[in-house]
Amino acid sequence: MKNVLPLCFFIALCSCNSSDAIFREINVNSEYGEVALGDYIQDLEDIIEIKEGTILLRKTTFGGAKSIELVASKTGHVEAMIFKYKNKAHFDDAIKSYTKRLGEPQFVNDKYVWKDKRTHFEIGFTKDGECFYSKLSDLKK
Repeated sequence: MKNVLPLCFFIALCSCNSSDAIFREINVNSEYGEVALGDYIQDLEDIIEIKEGTILLRKTTFGGAKSIELVASKTGHVEAMIFKYKNKAHFDDAIKSYTKRLGEPQFVNDKYVWKDKRTHFEIGFTKDGECFYSKLSDLKK
């Protein structure tokens, strides 16, 4: 299998207009369209499932990641998306692709971090080291 940037992020990156703007949405299946930071969780009920108190996108709605978790704010809006990837071999390719698109990241606490005025995006390894993750967070709280 080729080392490729996970599909949902690649599409979101290509759709950004400004090189210093971090994407705030991901494309999911063609039937639903996209999920964005700030979306109301209840509006996503057709494509989410709750497992052990965690809100996850159903696996049939996306590709490229092992799982996509949605973190809800107190008001019920998506304030973060956490993507977990099983194949650690894609980590370096992901860093290179995001650096090309978003500029040089900061390296903080073993994570690569990009920020703009509205959004925080980071990539690192899970605590157990079994896979890598990326997290897209809304800074407008």
